[in-house]
Amino acid sequence: MAHRTPAPVRALGAILRALLGACTLLALLAGVPYLLLAVGHQPTELAHGTLNLLQQDDGTLFFVVLTCIGWAGWAAFTLSAALELVALLRRRTAPAISGLRSLQSLASFLIGGIVLLAPTAAAAATGGPAVAATASHAAGDSAAAPSPASTASPQTSEADQDRWPEHTVTSATELPWDLAEQYLGDGKRWKDIAALNPGLPQLAAGDQYLPVGATIKLPADADAAGTGDRGQQHTSQTGTPPPSAELHTDTPASKEKAEEPASVTVQEGDSLWTIADDHGDPKDWPALYEENRGAPLPGGGKFTDPDLIHPGQKLALPPQLTSEPPASSQEKKEKKEEQPPAPDDKDTTTKAPEADPGTADEAPETAPDASAPGTPAPVPYEDHAPARTAPASHSALAPAAVWTGAGALAAALVGTLATRRMLQQRRRRPGRRIPMPTGRPAATEQGLRAAQHPSGFSLLNATLRTLALNAAAADRPLPALDAVVLHETKVDLHLAEPQAPVKPFTATSADQSVWTCSASSTDIAEPEQLSETEMPYPALVSLGWTETGGHLVLIDLEHIGILNLDGNRDTARQVLQAIAVELASTPLAGHLELTALADAAPGLDTAAPERVARIADPSAALTEVAAHTADQRNALAAIGAETLRAARLLDDAAGAWTPHILLAQDLPGDATNSLLDALTAEPRTAGAVITTHAAAALPGLTWTLDCPDAEQPIVLPGSHLPVRLQGLADEHFADAIDLLTLAASDSDVPAPAWPTDADDAETSASSPVPAASPPPADEREDDLPSEYAELEEADEQGAADSERAKAPAKEQLQPAPGEPGGPTGLTLADVLAEPSELPAPPTLPAPPANAPAPQPQESLGTAPTGPTVLLLGPVSVDGAAGRIDSSRRNAGTELVAFLALNPGVDHHAIDDALWPGRLVRKEMRNAVVSRTRSWLGKDTDGHPHFPRVQDAGDSRYRLGPQVSCDWTRFQHLARTGLTHHDEDGTLALRHALSLVRGRPFGSIDPTRYAWAEPAIQEMVSAIVDVAYELSTRCREASDFPGALWAARRGLLAAEESELLHRQLFLAHHAADDLEGLREAATRLARINEQLLDGADMEAETAELLRNLLPRPTARTR
Repeated sequence: MAHRTPAPVRALGAILRALLGACTLLALLAGVPYLLLAVGHQPTELAHGTLNLLQQDDGTLFFVVLTCIGWAGWAAFTLSAALELVALLRRRTAPAISGLRSLQSLASFLIGGIVLLAPTAAAAATGGPAVAATASHAAGDSAAAPSPASTASPQTSEADQDRWPEHTVTSATELPWDLAEQYLGDGKRWKDIAALNPGLPQLAAGDQYLPVGATIKLPADADAAGTGDRGQQHTSQTGTPPPSAELHTDTPASKEKAEEPASVTVQEGDSLWTIADDHGDPKDWPALYEENRGAPLPGGGKFTDPDLIHPGQKLALPPQLTSEPPASSQEKKEKKEEQPPAPDDKDTTTKAPEADPGTADEAPETAPDASAPGTPAPVPYEDHAPARTAPASHSALAPAAVWTGAGALAAALVGTLATRRMLQQRRRRPGRRIPMPTGRPAATEQGLRAAQHPSGFSLLNATLRTLALNAAAADRPLPALDAVVLHETKVDLHLAEPQAPVKPFTATSADQSVWTCSASSTDIAEPEQLSETEMPYPALVSLGWTETGGHLVLIDLEHIGILNLDGNRDTARQVLQAIAVELASTPLAGHLELTALADAAPGLDTAAPERVARIADPSAALTEVAAHTADQRNALAAIGAETLRAARLLDDAAGAWTPHILLAQDLPGDATNSLLDALTAEPRTAGAVITTHAAAALPGLTWTLDCPDAEQPIVLPGSHLPVRLQGLADEHFADAIDLLTLAASDSDVPAPAWPTDADDAETSASSPVPAASPPPADEREDDLPSEYAELEEADEQGAADSERAKAPAKEQLQPAPGEPGGPTGLTLADVLAEPSELPAPPTLPAPPANAPAPQPQESLGTAPTGPTVLLLGPVSVDGAAGRIDSSRRNAGTELVAFLALNPGVDHHAIDDALWPGRLVRKEMRNAVVSRTRSWLGKDTDGHPHFPRVQDAGDSRYRLGPQVSCDWTRFQHLARTGLTHHDEDGTLALRHALSLVRGRPFGSIDPTRYAWAEPAIQEMVSAIVDVAYELSTRCREASDFPGALWAARRGLLAAEESELLHRQLFLAHHAADDLEGLREAATRLARINEQLLDGADMEAETAELLRNLLPRPTARTR
C-alpha cells in the first residue's frame, strides 16, 4: 500500500494553513491601513497649505500620491474579500470584476484556506461531476450520515476512508479505463474512480498511465475478483476479509430502528434537486443540503459543496422531505426498473461487507441505468437501443488511447469503409440493407471516425506530389527521407542527407536536413496538376507520434528496406498489426502489394484481398520478394535510372514501381540473409520487409526499433526523433478486420420495419412537412407535375451546385463551365472505352409564370410551428427563433441532430456522441446545452423547444413536441406510399422525395457526427428504395418526366447507385430520348472513375446499355 499520512498530521497541517491564511488576511485588511495612517502622507497635508507651488519640492507630493495608491489597493482588496465572503455565505461563486481578478483570486485563496479543510479543497479542485457516478452501495463501506447535531472525529474519517475498496497499481501500463472495466464492468465508469481520487492527475486526465505503487480508492460496488462482476465487493488492501451483509433498499419498511433518521444513499445520476424531487418538493434541496452540511464524505473530507455529491454518500432527509418517495417518483422508478439492463451489468444481490451495528445504514439495490448507446442504431424506431458493449480485454490500449493518436490509420480505415459501402449500396437489392457493424466493432468505428485526420492526408498528398512536379522540372532527384512529421498546418521532411530545398518546401540555411511546407503555401500545385502526378513516396506509413506535441510521424519503407521490430514481443506484434492495417487501406499509395507470411496479421488477406496475399511457405514468400527485386532492377537498368527515386520522376515504365512489402513475424534462416542483402543493396527497389525476427540475424543496414512498453518512447534512426510507437492490440486489430470484412461483403440484410401507425400518431404533431418543400396541388397531363417543376430550379441550380462546390475535387462530377453537353453518335463501346467529362443534366421545363402556388393538404401535415431539423442533405436547423454565435453553431446543430434521432438520452450518451473518448467537464456540456436551448427558442405557449432536463419526467434529454425532423416525416410518407399502390401512395412518395436535398448529413466536419454513420446508411438506402419505386410507377404509367425526376432526386443522396442510373436509362429510352440516354451513360462512367476509383460498371447495367444503345456498324469501303 502507498504511504498514507496519519490523520493527526493532516489535521495539524490544515490548522496551520488556516492560521497562516487568517494572519495574512488580517494583516492585509487591518495592518495595511494602520501602516498607511502611521507612516503615510495623507492628502490632508496638501489642504493645509504645506505645498507651495513657488517653493522647492521636498518629496511631500510624491509620498502623498504613493499613499493614495496604497489606499486604492487596500480598498480594492477589501472589496474583493467582501465579495468572496458574501459569496461564501450564500454558497455561490463570486462575480468576476474586470481588473480585480488577481485580488479576487488572492482573497478567495485566503478565505478558502480558513473555512475549508485540505481534503475538501482538493476534491473541489478536481472539477468532478455534479451527479453521482455509481448505482449501488454496500452497507459498511462508509460511515452513516450523522444527525445534525453529531460530529465526526478525525479517527472516524480515517476509518471510513480505510474501508473503501482499494487497488494498488503494479504495472506501468494501467489506465483508468482498465480499472473501470476490471472492477466495475464498464470502462466508461473511470470517471467514478477519478472522482474518488482527486490527488491523482493521471486519473483526472483519463488517458494517462497510472504511477506504479499508487493506491486507488474504488467505488463501493467494485468487484473483488476484478472480473467486472459487481456482485462481490472488493476487499481493502489491508487484507481483512469482509463480513457478509445483504444489499437492500433504504425504505421505511427496511428500517426497524426508530431512532435512526430517514436517509437515502446517493446513486448514479442523482443530484440534490432530484433527491428532493423523489421525496417531496425539489425546491427543498437547500434544506437537504443544510441537513447534511459538514457530514463526512466517502473517502474522506466533509460535505460543503451542494454541486458535488459522491457515489455511496448517505444523506439524512430533513423533516419536510418524507423517506417514502411520492407516487410520481415511484412510477418513474418502476419505469426505470422495467428497462432491460445494459449487457455488461449484472444483478447485485450477493453478500457485501457488513458494518458494525449502529454505524452503517442499509444501501439500496438499484438496477444499473441503461443509458442510450454511444453508437445509435441505424434507424431509431425505438426509444432505447441496446447499450454499447465495452471491450472485454484488460489491455493497456483502451479505445480512446488507441485511436486518439492514430489519425492517419483512422483516416485510412474510414476512407476504405466509405468506398466499400458505396459499392455495397450499388449491389444492394431494393428493400434490403447493407450489413452494418454492431457491438464492439461499431464502437471501434465510432472511435475511428472521431480520431481521423483526413485533412492531414490531403496536405501530405498535395505537398509531396508538388515536390515531385518541381523536382522533375528542375532535373533533381527526390530526396531520401528518414521521417515525415505531419503537423496540423504543415509538413516536415527529415532528409537522410542535407540538401537545398525544392518548392513548395523551404529550409533554414543553418539546417537543410529538415524541409518544411505550410498548408498556406502558394507554391502548392493546383489539383488538376496533382492528378497527373504519381505519389513519389507510396510506401509511407505512420509509425507513431512525437513525444512532444503529439504530431504524426511517418517513415518511408522503400528507403528503410528492412524494418525490424525488436524488444517486447507483444508490443512489436501490435506495432506490426497497426502498420499492416494502414498499408492495406492507405489512399496515399494508389496501389501496393502486401505478402503476409504464415500467421502475420491474421485475417488481413480476407479483409483486403485486393492488396494482401498470404503465403504459408516461407521459401515461396522469399522467392516472390526476390523476383520482384530483380524485375525492378532490370527495369531501372532498361531506362537508365540510377535510383528508384529518379525513376519515379520519369514517364517511362511508371507502372513498374509498385511497392511490394513482406510482413513476417519470423523469417526462415536458410535464404534469409541473401534476400535481405539483396533488398539493402544499391540501387534500392520498391520493396521492404517488416519483421519481428531476432535482430542479431539481420544485416547491419536494418532499421531496428526496440519496442518497449507503450508508454516509453523510442528514438528513430537517422532523424533522432523521440517517437511513441502506434500499435493495435489484438482485440482492436480484430475489430478493424471485422469492419473491413463486413464492408466488403456481397450480401445484404433485411430492412427494418417502417414506423407503425402508433409511432406516426406520437410524432405527427412534431413532424409536419417542412415549409421549404410544400406538397403539390395539381398535375399536368403533358408536362411535369407541378411539384417537380417547383423543385426543379432549386434542385438543379441550388442544392446540387452548392453541394458540388463544397465537395473535394474527387467528388465534383459535373462538367466545367462551357463544356459541351456531350458527344453525339456514342455507342456502348465508346462510353466504356473513353468516358468524357460529365455533361450537365438536361434541364426540365420550368413551371409557367402564372402557375398557382401549391397548397399543403391537411392529410399530409401542416406547416411547421417550431424549428425543423434537416438531415436529408446538409445538416441544419431551420426556423430557430433564437441566436447563436457562428463559432458555436456546429456543436449546437450536432446536439439537435443527435436528439432528433435519439430522444430520451442521458448526459453520458450526449458526451459519448459529441465528445467521444474525451473527458467532458460538466460546465462544457451545460454550456452547449444552454446555448442550444436559447437558440431554438420557445413555442407559442412559452415552453422551450429544448426542455430542461429537470422538467422531463424521466430526467432525460429530448426535443420539444413542436420540433420536426425531415427524416421522421420521410419515414411516415415512405411507409404510406410503399403500402398504398394508388394515387395517394404515389403522391406520398413524391412528397417524401421532395424532402431530399442531397446526401444525408452532407457537408459535415469529418471529425464530427461519429455516431451518425449507421443512420446515414439507413437514410441512403431508404431514399434509393423510394426513388426506385416512384420512378418505376411513373414509367409504367407513361409519366416519363416524373420517372426522371424521381431517379434524379434519389441520385442526390446516392450518386453512385446504379439501380437509379438504370431507371434513368429506361426512362430516357421509353421517352425516345437517345441523346439523354447517352449523356446519362457518360455520367455514370465518370462517376465510377472519379468517385469509386475506377470501379467497373455492374454487369446488369452494362447489359442494359448494350440493349438500349445502338450497336456500332462496320464501315464499308
